[in-house]
Amino acid sequence: MNLLSAGKTIFNNEYFNTVGPSTRLPNDLTWETTEQFDVGMDIGIFSNRILVTADYYLKNTRDLLSDVRLPASMGYTTAIRNVGKIQNKGFEFGVEARPFTNEFSWDIIANIAFNRNKVISLYNHEDVLRDNVGMIIVSDATSILREGRPVGQFWGYIEDGYDEKGDIIYRDLNGDGNISSADKTYIGDANPKFTYGFNSVMNYRNVEFSFFLQGTYGNDIFNASSITNTMDYGFGLNMPKSVYENHWTPSRTDADYPRISRSTPVKVSTRFIEDGSYLRLKNVSLGYTLPVKKWNINKIRRLQVYASGQNLLTFTNYSWWDPETNYRLDHNGYPSAKSVTFGIRAGF
Repeated sequence: MNLLSAGKTIFNNEYFNTVGPSTRLPNDLTWETTEQFDVGMDIGIFSNRILVTADYYLKNTRDLLSDVRLPASMGYTTAIRNVGKIQNKGFEFGVEARPFTNEFSWDIIANIAFNRNKVISLYNHEDVLRDNVGMIIVSDATSILREGRPVGQFWGYIEDGYDEKGDIIYRDLNGDGNISSADKTYIGDANPKFTYGFNSVMNYRNVEFSFFLQGTYGNDIFNASSITNTMDYGFGLNMPKSVYENHWTPSRTDADYPRISRSTPVKVSTRFIEDGSYLRLKNVSLGYTLPVKKWNINKIRRLQVYASGQNLLTFTNYSWWDPETNYRLDHNGYPSAKSVTFGIRAGF
């Protein structure tokens, strides 16, 4: 991590390209270390037609890399050191079932997972602000690392409606009459309460039908995409129709958006925190296996025609393109594509 910075200078009336130490102090670094305790149980009943798996884990990770601020007198501003420690613990449950195994067969796999994490220690017990957004109208960190708190908690201001001019009011938490960084607090959590999945495969004679569902529940997303797309009025950018139809006016003081103005102040706040829970049909497939043996086609062992779809349905309250695209911070992330595929599978 001994980084060098390029520059330019003049010596004896000649122009030179230069390379010199950057503002980051080189440091001796090691790999992070993880210690994990795990206890599990597997149960099979009804001649193993139903299999149940349960696991509990406790994982401690130390020597995590973190930026450390240095005194200005050193000539460097930061250094990277192995100073962090984080704990993850949780439960995972899975079920595999085969309720039907004859001419009609049905295989089911379902799982659910609960994970809780916590920051155990940081350098000098100092908070770490992270996940910055850098835009013309707002540039600030969106989340915080703090000892005793989960990784991925959003950090910012709480909104309290609009003033008489249509500007956003931010809550004065410390009561000093001014809005400053001292009024920031926890405004959301990117960690889901649980994640889950469900896979089903059904066969009847030569027909196979399968689908796979997955989702999360209880996680928040910081919708950074909506900052420039709904709040930046300086350059005549395209915006959702809802901004035009539901912005503040003297006769509509409870609108979703503040007044339309290039001077409207915007901060990292509860406005951009949204429920990121979703349920998605990741894959659905229908196939038919042709009776090649019946047709006396000996060179082909198996021939199947099929149609499948990916990401066809998503159920979510998230207002932007895709709740699955980014973890924590969604800044114009490209959404998962919907697709339909037709094909032939052949075995020789």
